[in-house]
Amino acid sequence: MSLQCPFCGTTHVQPHAVIHADGTQRVQLNHVGAVDGQFMQASSSGTQMTALAQHCAPPSPVSPMPFVVAFGFGSLVVYWGAIEHFPRINWQWTLGGLALIGVGWLLFKGWAKEAQDYSTAKRRWQNTWFCHACGRSHVRD
Repeated sequence: MSLQCPFCGTTHVQPHAVIHADGTQRVQLNHVGAVDGQFMQASSSGTQMTALAQHCAPPSPVSPMPFVVAFGFGSLVVYWGAIEHFPRINWQWTLGGLALIGVGWLLFKGWAKEAQDYSTAKRRWQNTWFCHACGRSHVRD
């Protein structure tokens, strides 16, 4: 049994993942030439996508860097305030570092929620099909 579009009934449907992969290619260009009598060589690379591949692209993952930076920088500030001046403790630096760690914890909580939403969106994307006849996407049950 072939899959049909629920909107127009055609069987000319493909998963978003297949359309995205088919319409995406890596490009590597090598440039050679002479400038003021000197031989020059350069290269460049990138990714090229069709408009349909961009439309069918997967959701972007969430970066953990904001909370990692806040934790790391806060830990360094705590270290500098509490350990570097031992036996005296520079309370202003130490409390400031603890505040940054607290901000990092809040950022982590937000990231955890966004990562969960990303997982849901990624599963939905993996079950989404595109109809080449009517141009609509639908989620396969």
